[in-house]
Amino acid sequence: MWQHVTMVVMPTSRWCVAAWFAAALAASGCVQPDSSNCGDLVCGPNSVCVATGCAQPQAVAGCEITDNGVVKQQAPETPCNVDGKNGLCDGAACRFPVCGNSVREVGEQCDDGNAFDRDGCSSNCVSDETCGNGLVDFRLGEQCDEGVRGLSSDGCNSRCGIEVQQWREVTANSLSQRSHHVLVYDAERQQTVLFGGFNAGVRSNETWLFNGVQWIKSASVNQPPARVRHAMAYDAVRQRVVLFGGHGEDGNPRSDTWEFDGRQWARVFPTNAPSARYQHAMAYDVVRNKVVLFGGYTADGPTNDTWEYDGTNWQTRPSLTLPTARGDHAMAYDSKRNNIVMFGGYHSGGVQDDTWLLDAVGWHVANPTTKPPGRGDHGMFFDSVRNKIVVFGGATDSGFPADTWAYNGSNWVQVNTNLAPSGRADYGAAFDVQRGYGVLFGGQRASLPKGDTWLFDGGTWNEYVEPVRSVPPRNFAASAIDLVRGRLVVFGGQGLNGLGTNNQTLGDTWEYDGTNWNEQTPAMKPPSRHSGAIAYDAKRRRLVLFGGRNPAIGVFDDTWEYDGVAWRRITTAAKPSSRYSLAMAYDAKMQRVVLFGGQLQSGAIVGDTWTFDGTTWTQIMAPQAPNARVGHAMAFDLERGTVQLFGGIDSEGVRRADLWELQGQTWVERAAVMRPPARNGHGLSYDATSRKLQLVGGESDSGIKLSDTWEFDGTSWRARSTSLSAMARYGHVFAYLPSARGSILFSGLRDDGASNDTWLFGFDQTEASIDSCSATDAAPDDDGDGRRACGTNGDPDCWGRCTPFCPPWTTAADAATQTSLAWPAACDVVYPGAPHCGDGTCNQDLESKVLCPQDCTL
Repeated sequence: MWQHVTMVVMPTSRWCVAAWFAAALAASGCVQPDSSNCGDLVCGPNSVCVATGCAQPQAVAGCEITDNGVVKQQAPETPCNVDGKNGLCDGAACRFPVCGNSVREVGEQCDDGNAFDRDGCSSNCVSDETCGNGLVDFRLGEQCDEGVRGLSSDGCNSRCGIEVQQWREVTANSLSQRSHHVLVYDAERQQTVLFGGFNAGVRSNETWLFNGVQWIKSASVNQPPARVRHAMAYDAVRQRVVLFGGHGEDGNPRSDTWEFDGRQWARVFPTNAPSARYQHAMAYDVVRNKVVLFGGYTADGPTNDTWEYDGTNWQTRPSLTLPTARGDHAMAYDSKRNNIVMFGGYHSGGVQDDTWLLDAVGWHVANPTTKPPGRGDHGMFFDSVRNKIVVFGGATDSGFPADTWAYNGSNWVQVNTNLAPSGRADYGAAFDVQRGYGVLFGGQRASLPKGDTWLFDGGTWNEYVEPVRSVPPRNFAASAIDLVRGRLVVFGGQGLNGLGTNNQTLGDTWEYDGTNWNEQTPAMKPPSRHSGAIAYDAKRRRLVLFGGRNPAIGVFDDTWEYDGVAWRRITTAAKPSSRYSLAMAYDAKMQRVVLFGGQLQSGAIVGDTWTFDGTTWTQIMAPQAPNARVGHAMAFDLERGTVQLFGGIDSEGVRRADLWELQGQTWVERAAVMRPPARNGHGLSYDATSRKLQLVGGESDSGIKLSDTWEFDGTSWRARSTSLSAMARYGHVFAYLPSARGSILFSGLRDDGASNDTWLFGFDQTEASIDSCSATDAAPDDDGDGRRACGTNGDPDCWGRCTPFCPPWTTAADAATQTSLAWPAACDVVYPGAPHCGDGTCNQDLESKVLCPQDCTL
């Protein structure tokens, strides 16, 4: 604990009398022989009145330095020593604060009058015990406290827990077999939503969307925990899919409520909720504007309670008559007759064949003349075109029938179809109102999962065959991140021909949004090529492509731009010579695309540097530069404000391990004691969250393909050891994608040939450490940082979608007030005119109503 040395130590917030304040500053102090006034204080004998209160002369002298004969005061909180005691300068004198005196003094972050922890002020008064104050409060369970406050995925998460960087494969080409999942139709966005289920025996938390053309995996950053046997319904008024309960990964029933707005999941926290359960059923009552839940299995067995959710809270629904307790039943809302229809299920008496109706009055049992055999684990939907409830299959006492039944409000009638899915249970089904057919996916028969999609038009079933949309294998493709649209764009490369040989030159354009790959088909595009280069011009919001090679055509010297919609060729008076195996990066400080090196048509390897401003190519005649080379990699270091270049093969055929930095018009070699081994064909990217360069893979001196991962913090290289890594390769794509909170590795030449796998290198993420980025949740602040979604008080965890061009550590000075601005306000100064939440325009690629209701109405 700090101890007194001065006879009188006064609070630093009190000041000397203004009439002789200037004199006090000039002379450092004014020693009074006896007690004297010092503003509203009284200094004792032999003490000095200075700008910060009373102090002994030796305390004043302890904070003075002489500079060219001029006596100056040390800056506040500079360490000082008086009579062998260590203290801190307060700007005028050496002070020795006492923790526990209820006065916050120099060097203290707080002082609450005691020496206890866990009360908002640590026992040594140096921490206010909040995550984000830069001090690690181990006694509170903090493991770290660094980086941007409220930001996860930078090594220290929003709750001050250490994060570990890992590789994980994120290749996802198509919806796989599963059972015990749920389907529901989102009428506002005209898509069928699938969530969860058993996938290869493992509970899933995947969300898939069917738009009538293909199944697309949702890019929602926050997903509900994995589960099976849950229930969902679409709230037509609030335009949200509502999910409740199910069997969790631990095998226990859940009682959580989630909402999906078509882009993002967000958990809601109603005051009341049904007990934890599974195998219940839900439907939306259009007349009463409420989601209705009935039955299911709780810890005590099957139940027959009815609950309603109005978007804010769950409430029980009383009824004079109730169906028997059950689970594995199905429900759907009949909009023709304005009631909810429930059929079948299991209870203690076995499988059921009863039909129940729920209207504004309550539950009523129906008595149809004909009805399907009793069953459970079936699906049900309302065909709004033909005004009938439809049931298919399920599990009966005799097996898994493939029968289809329709209910017209009076009777059940079996529909004789020429074609139908195989008999099954535990599938998902919903009715696509826009396209006028029922959608069925998956399920199981005798524990064998299904992965097929079927469409029902009221008379027959037709199997839907999804078009192939996986990215063809390739290497040496050109790629860059489109920051405004939040996409990794890949063009061309060298792929496999029909015989499986790696010599087909490609000219296709693909985009990756952090979850899905989608091919783009612009009317005009560059000729097919490999070994060209792309950089993203952030000022003009265009991708710029230059060079490359097509063996059938030759080597290119053309310049192309891509804005996310169309490719356009740019004609310039001057330009680099035809080349391939070059490298490019965008210099955000110079606002120019930078090009270096490559191989000419003649075979010569060059080492020239060029810049492109969107109109003109200009050669930089640098006084020194890296050796001429090919197969090198470049990236812009946002922290240092310079383009970095590493490795490659020089004109002598030697692989390099040197790091160069372009400082304005001059290349400067960066020295490092430890560095990655020499290589070519590697990937180099800048991680804007951890603020480090990352290097992956390549080909070594001995021709061996590499799989190592390295990071450079501006001073030294560090090899990263991970429990899992992508297969060794070179000629791959590697770039940091803010919306994915990590660096994406794609394709490349492996020992088994050209590849098309996708990997993510990033920090581990949990529901508790990263917010859902929802601006409309009742309690959205999962990580406790006090920030929500985008906008003025935006959550740094959402920066990859709020301001992907502007990292959360960006600061700027306000020109009018000369005050310091932090993220996100600083983005308007540093990146004027760039799209962001609050600019009045909905950036459809990144923003949504949940993320940014200021800009987006849907």
